[in-house]
Amino acid sequence: MNHCGRQGVPAPARSPAPVPDPTSAPAPDPVPTAEDPPDGTPVWQRSSFSGSGGGSECLEAAGTPDSRFYLRESDRPVTVLTLSAGVWSAFLRYVRTRAAELALCARNLP
Repeated sequence: MNHCGRQGVPAPARSPAPVPDPTSAPAPDPVPTAEDPPDGTPVWQRSSFSGSGGGSECLEAAGTPDSRFYLRESDRPVTVLTLSAGVWSAFLRYVRTRAAELALCARNLP
């Protein structure tokens, strides 16, 4: 079985990706944020792909002026993952790469 999760579907050819060094990562992609309130509470945002039903299966993100990024699940808002700008950038690169691989797999489905 390949990484696409189906037998008989050829996996896309690719060379191993180098592991990014978070200390020398390029500037992160900008995260659209509204002005943070005066008390410093982050402004949480959800993807437009989260649906409109108000469900609780969403990943929320927030950024701060000092280049910290936060992730949390909407159904567990007290558990927050704090990321540096370099780690956030590496995370976004990984997600984009993985999304491209999954799209390739989907095109090969019968």
